[in-house]
Amino acid sequence: MAKKKRTPRQPAPATPAPAPFSLRLPSPGVVARSGLWLGTLGILFLAPFFRGLYFPAEHLTAIIVLAGLFALSWAVRATLGDPPWHWRLLDGAVLALSLTYVLSLPVAVNLRAAVGDALKFSAYLATYWLVATQAVNGRLAVLLDVLVAGAVGVVVVGLAAFTGMVEVTGAVIAGRLASSLQYPNTLAAYLSALLFLALLRREESSASPRRHLYGAAAFLLAVGMLLALSRGATLVMVPVVGLFLVALPPGRRLRPASQLALALLLGGITAGRVGQAVQQGTVLAVGGWLLGGGLVALAGGRVLDIPLRLSGKVRAIGILVGLAGLAVCATVLGRVAPALGRLVDITRTDINLLQRLVYNQDGLRIALSRPWLGAGGGGWEALYHSFQAYPYYSAYAHNFVLEHWIATGTLGLAVLILAWVAFIGLVIRAARERPERRLRLAALATASFALGLHSLIDFNLALPAIGILLFSLFGMTRALSEEGGTAAASRRPAPYPGGVTVVVVIAILAVSITAAVLLEGHLHGQRGVIALKEGLHEEARVAFERARKADPLMGSFAMDLAGCYETAAEWRRDPVLLEQARLQMQAALSREPYNSGYHHVYGVFEFGQGRIREGLYHLERSVELFPAMAPYYANLARVHVMLAVHELARGQTEAALGRARRVIELEEVATRQAALAPGFVPDSFRMAMPDSHLSLASAQAQVLLGRVEEALPVLMALAQTEHLPEAYVWTGLALELLGMDPTPFIDLVYELDPDLFAEYVELRQWLGLP
Repeated sequence: MAKKKRTPRQPAPATPAPAPFSLRLPSPGVVARSGLWLGTLGILFLAPFFRGLYFPAEHLTAIIVLAGLFALSWAVRATLGDPPWHWRLLDGAVLALSLTYVLSLPVAVNLRAAVGDALKFSAYLATYWLVATQAVNGRLAVLLDVLVAGAVGVVVVGLAAFTGMVEVTGAVIAGRLASSLQYPNTLAAYLSALLFLALLRREESSASPRRHLYGAAAFLLAVGMLLALSRGATLVMVPVVGLFLVALPPGRRLRPASQLALALLLGGITAGRVGQAVQQGTVLAVGGWLLGGGLVALAGGRVLDIPLRLSGKVRAIGILVGLAGLAVCATVLGRVAPALGRLVDITRTDINLLQRLVYNQDGLRIALSRPWLGAGGGGWEALYHSFQAYPYYSAYAHNFVLEHWIATGTLGLAVLILAWVAFIGLVIRAARERPERRLRLAALATASFALGLHSLIDFNLALPAIGILLFSLFGMTRALSEEGGTAAASRRPAPYPGGVTVVVVIAILAVSITAAVLLEGHLHGQRGVIALKEGLHEEARVAFERARKADPLMGSFAMDLAGCYETAAEWRRDPVLLEQARLQMQAALSREPYNSGYHHVYGVFEFGQGRIREGLYHLERSVELFPAMAPYYANLARVHVMLAVHELARGQTEAALGRARRVIELEEVATRQAALAPGFVPDSFRMAMPDSHLSLASAQAQVLLGRVEEALPVLMALAQTEHLPEAYVWTGLALELLGMDPTPFIDLVYELDPDLFAEYVELRQWLGLP
């Protein structure tokens, strides 16, 4: 038998020698790309923690940072070479959205607010660009993880404040969780969107520990969302969940759906118990419920995964058992979570719901009054008092689409609709071209629509952090839709035309410099406010002067500075300072010509300085701009009475009687205005009519017109109020005009206010009484 030949053993491959140690620094390109990536991640993660970037200091700082990152991205792309950028319809729509706010600047009713909104949308454009150009080569998963981690952090901060472990301003409002976003409804909208991203990452994860970690995150986000007690978020979740289930790949719907149901049910039970524990002061129980709920969520997630690995009848039975368990959980939820009853307490007679309908009605009237380019950013806040039927106060219309329409007109509304149509088209086309991406596309689209739909009934997008989240979702969808899903293997320079580069550089400089000077003005203004609270008027004046110099568009700085000058003028009896106060008030009005409060303050100031015509004009203007404000009518009426009396003294009888008729007309207009308030409006929110000051002026006007019988009952009634001395003076005049004895009333006036008695003597002479 032949011997087998032994195959000679191959030598093992040599282990490559380690790279020699080098102190050489990384190339500038690597540093630039790394800084760009880390900066983008930092913005996405930190944005919700700084009060949602709602307040100017945080908001303007974020804009400056985003402008810097955008400039760095543009430089890297233009000089180091990146794959060519293929423009899509969504790219143009997002760019056009920011441009519509720029186009509305020339017609803005509040230029400072319009500039602020233009800056805000430039930040959204930068966010979209940064995410869309960097969510490649597996980085999309990192971006998703950063967003989910940020949401978990927001919930943890909120729960720590909810239980009293830490102090976070505005984190809990009337027993509702708001966390660092400071608005419960906004928190609920934010967490509802991120919930779908957490479920996406769970479904994508193959490693068991990581998958269940995402499941626990989804549970925690559901707890935070439900502790916000947002009925709007609950309503929006119904169509959003339906969209999620439809958008998921046909063979991968069951597990995400079951995990979503588990997170919501366990989150609801835990939220109810946590709320009760906090109300009862048993804070230690909060940790127990959160830990217990998290463990059940982990175990439940594993149990719900089991039927998916089975087949046939066993799988069907497992699914039925799982559904039955969820039904039991739903029953328990209704019994153990009475704190969540607010979520379902929505009826056709709900005041909040009806109030939002009023906002929409008034907002529609504003939009139609300026149909083409709109009223500029901040248009709603500048104009809504002129259109309202009763004196409600709301800085926002609680409807982003409506506010956007008001700000940018029909042109801007068309661009907004185009952006959403382009987004939907991009999602559908990408899902058809690459079915393996449908899971991610479904989650990104659902999260986007959760934010968009909720913003139809609330002002979530007024917080730039929520806008940054929405446009980052758009950017991730845009990156995911690219062919291959990653950057091309071979890089080649993607040069831009010189004209485009010049425009981009100018735009970046304009945004950065504008945001920087506005930030400087805000910081000086805050110092001025603090100084005023401490009674340091001179320090406040200096701070407001610096604020005005940095931000001359801000009307409030000019009005605050006017107050400082007026106070100093009274102390020093300095007419120069008084003139400075007048000039600053005029500057404030030039910046905010539709501000009824500024018109009223300036009108009173001018009248007090003897400039009757100017003062009267601005007082009349304040009534026009805020017709539901009763005190404005009263102050204007009292001024007319005063002028009428002086005109009688100068023998200008016809002019005096004309003013008296105007006073009666003002009372009639105010009464009609008050009757416009809908029936659901509580008395505390209605226009206060009859207003005693306006009634007194009207009664005085009646006396001047000789309608003494109509005036007497009103004057006698007013004598039972704080208007007693003045009411008695005019009662005495009315009685004398009727030929009756006024002595009892006039004697009492002499005892209460001798100066008013002297005025009575003059009035008798002016009215021609013997």
